[in-house]
Amino acid sequence: MLQQVILWAIVLLLVVVLVPVGIALFQRLKVPKAPKAKPASAPKAAPPPLPLNEQTTTKVPPLNEILGQPAPPPAKPRAPAPPPDLTPVAIKDTKVFVPEGEQPSGTEMMLWYGMLHCTSGPLEGQRFIIEEEGLYIGRDPALSQVAIPDGRVSKRHIRILPRNGKVWAIDQNSTNGTFMGKGGERITEVQLKRGDTLVLADNVATFVYQI
Repeated sequence: MLQQVILWAIVLLLVVVLVPVGIALFQRLKVPKAPKAKPASAPKAAPPPLPLNEQTTTKVPPLNEILGQPAPPPAKPRAPAPPPDLTPVAIKDTKVFVPEGEQPSGTEMMLWYGMLHCTSGPLEGQRFIIEEEGLYIGRDPALSQVAIPDGRVSKRHIRILPRNGKVWAIDQNSTNGTFMGKGGERITEVQLKRGDTLVLADNVATFVYQI
């Protein structure tokens, strides 16, 4: 009886001691599982380039700021040079006659080359501006800007024409001719100077060139 009790005690002791030892050895000998590999993440896309109007640019300062010098004063605009051989003239308190349909507006600048002052004849006292395209003097108002109602004057008697900054009087093969001054010689083409007098036909009308 005593032997059986001792035998059961030994078995119980072995169970109590060996079971924990066996469990510990089993855990040590257990091969550890490899960690699961994480799926490779896709590479991040590069941010899109900024629009041109949002891109930052490096502003280079002017040379005078780098050297610590004051900025130069702004250049004054040059005034336009006046046209050659032209003298601007202000017309004030003068009765001037411009061909019908060619009246300049209040704000329009008119380029002119002097005027003809009629000193005798049907148009005495009137002044006629010589513009860039010139004018005709004659009997027929449909063909001439300055019309003289006299049979001795041709339909288109004489042309007054600016050319290269000068004014020329050109006879239009008139019947009774154009003369330079009273009792002067008959002309075909002549450059006018200030104070020159043109006489049409047989002293029908005289015109003095004024600037």
